[in-house]
Amino acid sequence: MISFVAICLLAWQPLASTGNDQGMWFIGDQDPTVLNFDAKTKGLDYSICARVSTEGYVILQRLSRRPIDMMVIEETLWFLDYSSSVALYAIRKSGDEHRSIAQATMQGILEIDVIPTELLSLRDLVVVGCSTESLQVHTFDGHDWKQLPTLEEPNARLANHNGTLVAAAPNEQGVHLWSLSDEQWQEGPLVELQGTLYDIMTKQNWLLFVSTKGDKAYILGLQGTNPIEIASFDIPKGSWSLVPSPEGITVIGVERNGTTSVLDLSWPSGITNGWVSLQQDTTNDLSIFERFPYLMPATVVLLFFLLMSRRTKAKLNSK
Repeated sequence: MISFVAICLLAWQPLASTGNDQGMWFIGDQDPTVLNFDAKTKGLDYSICARVSTEGYVILQRLSRRPIDMMVIEETLWFLDYSSSVALYAIRKSGDEHRSIAQATMQGILEIDVIPTELLSLRDLVVVGCSTESLQVHTFDGHDWKQLPTLEEPNARLANHNGTLVAAAPNEQGVHLWSLSDEQWQEGPLVELQGTLYDIMTKQNWLLFVSTKGDKAYILGLQGTNPIEIASFDIPKGSWSLVPSPEGITVIGVERNGTTSVLDLSWPSGITNGWVSLQQDTTNDLSIFERFPYLMPATVVLLFFLLMSRRTKAKLNSK
């Protein structure tokens, strides 16, 4: 029952993705209609992907389940997996284009009776938010978990703004802001939005709110206490999210058939050149002999028989 609820939650919450001034990473889907005969990747329908060019991305690691959320801290990607408990994984990337990468390793397990909704960092801590009827917050220091005070507001979204945990609780006018200080949630201002809150993020010193109304999404920035409209765009098909990126901020949409599209918005003007379809870059993928190890011995055996056949024919012709 809990797994079914988790699947339903993933259907409406933002796509698991993350980014900074150095790059952008997201969870991609494998087209379920494409046959896969590779035993190593069979049944692994999701992938941790890295954007490596304007129109290209590479697959870093395949997964059997779609993560709840992900984030990047320096050279390490973190992601949340959830089945009957919360599992926190870390995966260290390397290389200028992050094409070589180590296998993900489990860092900790959190036993809770609510479903996690987001993952972020706060100084040297990993923070897991669980937002349903209230907002539960748990931190991980690399060894132990600690629960922070609960915010009694439904469907709140969490962000790290200048070293302070900030929560945005939706209401009829937009969102009500709260900040965690001295182990207590402090009530903040009301921010009016177009439509309903979809996500919250930060870019430099700005707090950004993403809201949706009909087929449109809106980005509102809060600079200090001044709300500034940044941009609006058509909501992409499939799962989508907004992340900081080297281009400024980027909207990324992933459809279930694997189609991946991005909309780069310059910062802070919000100017864009339109949607771009990302294609998988396979130039550094495994060779055919690495993907299908049986081909190498089969090729050697075939060459051996061909040589033997030619030698036999040569002997017959010499008689």
